[in-house]
Amino acid sequence: MRSLKLFLIILLIPLLALSIFFIHRIYKKHKSSTNTKGKNGDIQERSNDNTGNQRNKDSAEISNLNNDIKEYRNRVEAKPNVTIVDVSVEKCSKIVMKNKQKFYQNKNTVLVNAANTNFQTGGGGLNNAITDFVKNKNGVTNNKWTELALPLKYNYDNRIKISKFTNGYVLHLVGLQAGELKDLNLKIENVEKYLINLYLNGLKEIESIIKQGNVLLCCVSTGIYAYDGVDSKGKSFSKKEFILRAKLACLKAVYKYNGNLNIVLNFR
Repeated sequence: MRSLKLFLIILLIPLLALSIFFIHRIYKKHKSSTNTKGKNGDIQERSNDNTGNQRNKDSAEISNLNNDIKEYRNRVEAKPNVTIVDVSVEKCSKIVMKNKQKFYQNKNTVLVNAANTNFQTGGGGLNNAITDFVKNKNGVTNNKWTELALPLKYNYDNRIKISKFTNGYVLHLVGLQAGELKDLNLKIENVEKYLINLYLNGLKEIESIIKQGNVLLCCVSTGIYAYDGVDSKGKSFSKKEFILRAKLACLKAVYKYNGNLNIVLNFR
């Protein structure tokens, strides 16, 4: 009997040790899994915090831009040579300016076009609308803008060209594209300054041709050229921010302009 008990004890010792070994492994694995989940949870929580902070910053930026647009619109409306409208191009002949004069006058009318990079007629958006408006007024010849030419004063600027039609001129401005910021070494905050210079150069060029002409001005870079992107510093921006900055640039340019042209701002 004693021999049998001894035999059983000897047999149970390895089994007990093996059981303790497996229990220990299971415990370590469970503990490791719990710690990993905790760390992952912390990482996810930090990630969510960062995303939330960025959204708050973006929201604040959009709000600030909207406020700036309202402020500059009020400033522009106060200028005696500026009339703000919201009309389609084909109805521009019905516009009456702040000075009680008709906008559409023979040889004295300028339409600003948001041109494509190749200065082609047709297409879509404003470019197509102006094409349709001037093509029966000798503004399009052989599917090309009539007498399209580089500006004389700012002939270094490949974003500006001028063509003719019966009642005046078309000022073609190629706006800034969201995807160009990296190549041009521009931060998103530089969009306004870049476009302001484009507008002012174009207006000064027209003024050298028509001293007191009437200009129907639009906002460029707010159509297909506007989309989500990354600037030269790697900062992401939204399509909405890009559009708002483009609109603000248009208002600031009109506010800064101090020449003799009558500006009809088609702010849509």
